Amino acid sequence: MASKQEELPHDFPDRMMRERFLQPETLRALLREQAPAVADLLDYEHPEVMPPGYPLDDWRRRDRDVLVRLHFRDPADGREVLVCILVEHQSTADQTMPLRLLVYAVLHWEKEWKAWHDSHKRGQPLRLTPVVPVVFYTGQQPWDTNRCLEDLFDVPDLLKEWLPRWRMPLWELPQHSVEELLSRNETWWQAMAVVRAEQAPTEEFTRVMQEVLRRLEPLAEQRPVYWHDLLQLVLYWALYRRPSKEYPVLLEVARASQSNVKLQQEVQSMSQQLEKTREQEVFERGLSAGERLGESRGKTQGVLEGLRETIREILVDRFGSVPEAVKARIEAADLPKLKQAVRRADTVSSPEELPL
Repeated sequence: MASKQEELPHDFPDRMMRERFLQPETLRALLREQAPAVADLLDYEHPEVMPPGYPLDDWRRRDRDVLVRLHFRDPADGREVLVCILVEHQSTADQTMPLRLLVYAVLHWEKEWKAWHDSHKRGQPLRLTPVVPVVFYTGQQPWDTNRCLEDLFDVPDLLKEWLPRWRMPLWELPQHSVEELLSRNETWWQAMAVVRAEQAPTEEFTRVMQEVLRRLEPLAEQRPVYWHDLLQLVLYWALYRRPSKEYPVLLEVARASQSNVKLQQEVQSMSQQLEKTREQEVFERGLSAGERLGESRGKTQGVLEGLRETIREILVDRFGSVPEAVKARIEAADLPKLKQAVRRADTVSSPEELPL
């Protein structure tokens, strides 16, 4: 879904998914889908989270989403080995994805090679850690591009023998309906029903959100930390991916979905905090635009123009156009008024209500 809301903040989906896939329950649920033969033989309670980036020789970095090292017990002889799980979240289809996964794996193996080279004892063989890659795709349209490394090569059949093989297991949201996800036993997949319903009409999205939150409620007593994480994911998706005019209804649905008064209060508190965070990110977006413009127009003038530009973009995105009278008020507003307006632009019910 390409919209200004999706850009705010631009890394929101990846950030949320990264945090969730560091949870043992979520990682296990994903691997039971994509690597069922090994999923229940891994020790999720003692993960080693690897640093997120690799510095390159030209001072650039390669950054990935999640790479964790887990212990695997071989059921045949009880031997334990380490396995790396590489999870990449995508909200849009990316034709380079098979190559990116391979590059991340090779960069990790290169680090292991260097560590072996620097400290191995004489006669000790180099042993690399296997990497299990998974792409978790939450776009609303089917994945329509490369699914394995061989797809990136356009060569005659005689050359295909020498092409490298590298699997790209793909979990694809459009292949699963809302009702199917709701019917799952694992709460992670139930929460994904909200993501699946992202573009549904208001009434349908509200129904799905209400049902998901109802199903999550027992977690509050059983696993409160996991409940909090999944609740945050659902609320973030509602606040950042749905039209702002729906917020009052969605927030009331979230609060009412919990039968326990204490949980209702916690939902209310989290909703308010997320809304403040969202307003702050809108404001920071305006300042970032101002900093870019400031390079050519002077810092103060750049900030003013950046805030004005952001306000206009949000109003066009929400209402289709900006009335001429409101445009004039935006142009005439000083810095304090623009700061207030950029925080309110995403919540007013009409352009004329903007405080300028």
